[in-house]
Amino acid sequence: MLLEALTAMKTPRNPDRRKKRPLSGDELADIEEQFDECDADGDQRIDFTEFSQLLENLGADIPAAQRRSRFDEIDSDRNGAIDRREFTEWWRTGSLSP
Repeated sequence: MLLEALTAMKTPRNPDRRKKRPLSGDELADIEEQFDECDADGDQRIDFTEFSQLLENLGADIPAAQRRSRFDEIDSDRNGAIDRREFTEWWRTGSLSP
């Protein structure tokens, strides 16, 4: 499911209008587990290297330029890392739709 979400991501024309979907407790726990698995150094953030490794682990055939743009889309505060909140917000939004 994560691979499908990553490959389907599109930047909406107005990111403030992305519709959030509710998450069940189990889904939130799964998302947090995926985040923790990506966070190789345990700093509660996923840097670009960890994000790229995640894509490779999932077998995603995404060119480097697209990897960077997808990472940048998720990194909403533009600090160079994806934190748990950003990861969860990304998962909740319309980023999952084709």
